[in-house]
Amino acid sequence: MAQGTTYYVKPDGNDEMAGTTDATAWKTLQKVQDSNSLFASGDKILFKSGETFRGKLEFTNRNGIHLGTYPEGAPPAILKGSVVVPNILWNLEDGLYVADLSEIPGITAAPYFIGQVYEGESQMRIARYPNWDAENPENSFLRNDILGVGATIVDSELPGNPGYWLGAWVVLRSANYQYQMSEVESNPASGTLVLSNDYNGDGLNGLGGNDWGYFLVNKLEELDVPGEWYYDSATGLLYALSGTPGLAPQEVEVVVEMDGIFLNQWCPGKLGEAC
Repeated sequence: MAQGTTYYVKPDGNDEMAGTTDATAWKTLQKVQDSNSLFASGDKILFKSGETFRGKLEFTNRNGIHLGTYPEGAPPAILKGSVVVPNILWNLEDGLYVADLSEIPGITAAPYFIGQVYEGESQMRIARYPNWDAENPENSFLRNDILGVGATIVDSELPGNPGYWLGAWVVLRSANYQYQMSEVESNPASGTLVLSNDYNGDGLNGLGGNDWGYFLVNKLEELDVPGEWYYDSATGLLYALSGTPGLAPQEVEVVVEMDGIFLNQWCPGKLGEAC
């Protein structure tokens, strides 16, 4: 590898500096991302050991760049695609705790996407029906009563009046190791769901044959047990019930990036060859 330039990043750095020494280190992942065009083969990007950096890095057609930590031998740096929800943002409304994610310091707009939510070291569960049954996981899934009918589910055990599930998402266990998702396009009768996607007319895998079951998410009214969350992307409001009943959520982190580090190697005219 060619000898290149070393760049440093630390929480008390300054994005206006050169970044090429510890004394002139950058501060944020965003600065690293914005400087992508500077990097060449042999360059190193070193993050201060033991520190946490939040955001996303994406490298396209950048061979030979080394990501690491400094000084050597110290605990590793941690890169997270999440944001912290300050404890002070939580308000109690109608029995649920609500936080406006647009008010998080450093956030210019509420995120459109949320991947996961953590309270401390514990992963919270998205609000769902039926609720998760840890003692008997199979009870956590509903079943389709009729087989292979395109994108329609008919389930006599599904509660709710017509229209209740409109806009919710079905999470279909199409195999014991695989899930598919589709929005509920209409709920014309109790126990009947018409989904927006039948996967090219072939029917949703798992609706017939080996019926592994399904559950529903994206319904605020189903947020009803400790440790669950629901996010309204239209308003930027995150609803949650702490894993500790009766208390407001504490030390919550929300995953807002699809990828923490994304490497995209694409070389025009060199299909199957090294760039």
